[in-house]
Amino acid sequence: MKKVILLATALMASSAVFATVNTRNSETTIKTEAFDTQEQAYNAGHDLMDEFKAMRNNELIKELPIHENNVQHPSVKVVDSNVKVEAFSKQRGVVQYRAIVEVDYQYKYRESRNS
Repeated sequence: MKKVILLATALMASSAVFATVNTRNSETTIKTEAFDTQEQAYNAGHDLMDEFKAMRNNELIKELPIHENNVQHPSVKVVDSNVKVEAFSKQRGVVQYRAIVEVDYQYKYRESRNS
């Protein structure tokens, strides 16, 4: 009986060791507010892009759409980003611009036993 209990305990402990760690590559798009000129929109987009690049792991987890619960620290990182400017108009004759920042990011997470 002791051997069975010991074997069961060893198997349970070793299953945690073999839990799978996955890497997820993802992307998100963030739009800025409206600006009167393309230059202002590009500047705002680059400022936002610089903010993301400077963020620490725990800040990125809060700001990026990460849906896994078991994210490994510090694995979240911005891989790439770029800025596009979009012209739009809400009223005839008035054109405004907004920056669209595309952020590619990566993180590692451990699969839960329930999945």
